[in-house]
Amino acid sequence: SADATEAKWRDNVGIGNTRKYLKNILTTEVATTISVSSTWYPMAGTWTVNSESHFDQPSNGELRLLSGQETVDIIVNLWLESTAGNDIGLRVTKSTDDGSTWPTVVTETEVDVNNLQGGRDVAIVNLSCLANSMNKNDRLRLEVSNNSATNNVTAELNGSFIVVAG
Repeated sequence: SADATEAKWRDNVGIGNTRKYLKNILTTEVATTISVSSTWYPMAGTWTVNSESHFDQPSNGELRLLSGQETVDIIVNLWLESTAGNDIGLRVTKSTDDGSTWPTVVTETEVDVNNLQGGRDVAIVNLSCLANSMNKNDRLRLEVSNNSATNNVTAELNGSFIVVAG
């Protein structure tokens, strides 16, 4: 079928009507433990692939390009729970060595946790980045930091991490 990755050949980056994206949805909330302020940690939680083609998830929360070389757009929509007033950093990093190291910061932002009425104080993150180069087997992942304190950060259910090639 048009969205199957089985029909690959050397340097193939997909057929015109192939969906070339991966949509990852957060399906289990897990607190990311922040041991040191202003230090980056991989975003915790269980990510479930909602739709994929030309990408997969080799490890929880890591998105890997399966074919060719692509220019990708990244879209992240999250609600991050922490302590009101904390300054939270969120970034997308890239690994070019099969996930051994994550040296390349693709994009990043900082948000403040809102002091909301009720029990959960959250920061709303809408992050997008266009035209990032990836090669076969490159990986992307989300990382978080608390730049104000050592309060943990939890991504809330149904947040999304989307990578679109094209």
